Amino acid sequence: MKADAADWSWSTEVVYACVCGAYFLAKRWRWIDEKARAREAQKALRRGPVEGQCRDCGRVASARLPWISLHPEQRQARLILATHHRAELTEVMRQHLDWLERRPEWVVGWLLQPTLDFAMTLDEQDDEDTNPGRPAPKARPIVVAAATPTVVAQPAAQPAPVKEPARAPVVVASPVGVKVTGVDVSDEDFAAAVDAIEDDELDAGIETSEPAELEAEDLEAEEFVTEDFVEADEVLAAVAEPPGELLETVVGALALSGGGVRVTAAMNPASGEFWRTADVKMRPVLLRDFGYPLLGVRAVAEGLGRRAVVDAMVDIAEPGVEDLFLQLARQFHVQLALVDERGAAIDERIISSEGLSRNASMCYEGARGVLSKQPALTFEQALRKLAATPIDKRLTPAKYPVEVVDTIELASPARAWEALDFLDDLSKKENLTHLLEVEGLSVSAYENLRRRVLEASLRFGLTPATRFWRRVIGSDLVGNADDWVAKLIAARKNTIDDGFDDLSPLQSGEAWHRIRDLCHRKRVAEPAALAAVLAGAGGRAPMRMRRSTQPPVSASGEIGGDDSQKKPTSRRTTARGEVRRGADLQNPKLRLARATDILSGAMVSPQALGQVFDALDEFDIGELLAILPNLSELGPRVVPGLIDKLAAPRRELRQAASIILGLIGDRRAVEPMIRRLVEERTSVWIDIARALGTFGPRVIGPLCDLLQETPARERDFTVRRVARAMAEVVVSDGDDEGGPGRVAVEALVDVGDPALSGSAREALATLNDVRSAGQMARGEKPLDEDTVVRGFSRLAYEAITVPEMEVDMNDLEDLGG
Repeated sequence: MKADAADWSWSTEVVYACVCGAYFLAKRWRWIDEKARAREAQKALRRGPVEGQCRDCGRVASARLPWISLHPEQRQARLILATHHRAELTEVMRQHLDWLERRPEWVVGWLLQPTLDFAMTLDEQDDEDTNPGRPAPKARPIVVAAATPTVVAQPAAQPAPVKEPARAPVVVASPVGVKVTGVDVSDEDFAAAVDAIEDDELDAGIETSEPAELEAEDLEAEEFVTEDFVEADEVLAAVAEPPGELLETVVGALALSGGGVRVTAAMNPASGEFWRTADVKMRPVLLRDFGYPLLGVRAVAEGLGRRAVVDAMVDIAEPGVEDLFLQLARQFHVQLALVDERGAAIDERIISSEGLSRNASMCYEGARGVLSKQPALTFEQALRKLAATPIDKRLTPAKYPVEVVDTIELASPARAWEALDFLDDLSKKENLTHLLEVEGLSVSAYENLRRRVLEASLRFGLTPATRFWRRVIGSDLVGNADDWVAKLIAARKNTIDDGFDDLSPLQSGEAWHRIRDLCHRKRVAEPAALAAVLAGAGGRAPMRMRRSTQPPVSASGEIGGDDSQKKPTSRRTTARGEVRRGADLQNPKLRLARATDILSGAMVSPQALGQVFDALDEFDIGELLAILPNLSELGPRVVPGLIDKLAAPRRELRQAASIILGLIGDRRAVEPMIRRLVEERTSVWIDIARALGTFGPRVIGPLCDLLQETPARERDFTVRRVARAMAEVVVSDGDDEGGPGRVAVEALVDVGDPALSGSAREALATLNDVRSAGQMARGEKPLDEDTVVRGFSRLAYEAITVPEMEVDMNDLEDLGG
């Protein structure tokens, strides 16, 4: 149904619990177009918006539930209610508007403000009721145990369900036809659940994929979907809880529902009341310490000095999970539904968390990476371990919390030094992973914090840890390494000359030595002003701080012996070093650290660089992403090796080479990349085209040459790829009307060669799509419907430009040599 449809009516399948004890599928009308379905509208006014009849007793389904009466031709909508809905009116309207907000294509002005009509009554005798006189049905839906929370992919066109009043005699299920496979319930758990049903002690919703009457023995054979996904023993344990005891931890269900993401959790009365009034925050999580990657959503409620947690997890190996996290990667917008032990609604709210979309993508990719390493446990085993984990362990904070840095006032060199040290500890892989994947620190919040501290370090002439260097070089803070060194020296001298330096003597000395370290590693000639300070001009030479925490060791012997006493480095020693280096690069446990050490060194020999490129063929995806920033920093020196990798057997290597060559912009790469543009037989050609675009208008000529050299039978194929590269040139150049890129492409539109003019026209016609695809690849825009959560291209761009979850520099020092 669309906003211009002939029939605006909308219904869903539900399971109806009859007073006689039987269950049957019924239809619940949500919207009824009174012109198209006048008969259904009259019935809804008499006995509620449900249709169905019990096979056992002949009773016609009847329930006073809210529904919308529509007159599209008159542009009118009425919200039909019963008198008891007055207390729930705000909630019903909120659910209606929330659904429209998530689907703007359905929105028309008159549907946003339906008039209220308390016209529904069940007092009239229904002529179709074949068993009149029976008491009004009482809801008694059933619960069926499911071994694990499972993602259910819903049809995209189905609207989101509206919360039902607690007294509603109908349990709203997901659309018929969706199944969950792999349900594994023990005989004992199943019998316990069935006994509870028969004793009328326990109610909750059930959805079925078959429109058949459900008896207890039938349920065991059916494949079904439950909205609660709670194991029977957990449900029964919840029922046995004292009403006054708060459940601090609950394992809930995470699923797609009506095009949105929904978390459902069962509560006892005390817990339900606590959650209903508490402040609730929600975030995506990836729990790596349970023997299997537990991926999902965590809701944390706080109030009256107490906390409670709902963890809703999905199995990363199951189909449909990527669709769920694709939704969260676009917008972290989750519906939290709390139900009591009988399945009646306690509370339902929409929780949106700003800035966590990138975290959701990161958690999903991280889970896939852990899964690829063959976890020791199964999902079910890990989920049981989580269920047994108390709240204090679930909410254990990171060793270095972000608040420590965030609260430091960066008003002096000493405070900036303190902040740099804390930021370095906070950004180490294990700590930063916990902050982003468990505690819900948004990527943008981390980036803003890092930026603030790095700006302060530059202001006071302090050099940050090496992990942050690429965040400064090439940013708007400094233009290059030479510029950075000059600014650090000037800032340091000004701070001292103004009497504003509150660093200790050791810290002050270390600050100068770290500037020299930056010069050596980035191959910047040591400025005379720096050399003079370190030589002790005008006073004592500054001292370095001790890096090791090991106590000083006494030793005898000559200090500062004659240089002539030192043994020169022999060729044999150098050869041994190269052999050891090559062996480390072949060792899966050492290769990443050794490669990072080589690429970060003050001098990178061609031999060492060649060894690193040879080793890249064996790097897994995580290692490859970790090494990309170091390769990118070396600029023109890595261009020959990257050109060779354009023809590497592995797709990821070809993509990585294309992306880095585009970022470096060395003209030596243009011809090889243009050749590869038509030789590449996978979607990597798009990355090559995007990289060519970064070279600007200078690639237009070689692209035209390629078209003119292409045989006629291959022209159509080549035209498409050249057109994409031309479009990337225009987009990269800013897409201005008078920009050089656009002017160069527009000049080809009217040339006599049909291949050239056709490529130019297609390039100009696809600018919006090309621009959008580039933004998604670089993480500047949410992913579209056709994209799996993130491709390697997006991961590669993020590895180079966002959080430093790379190898710890301490690990490199442990390698020695």
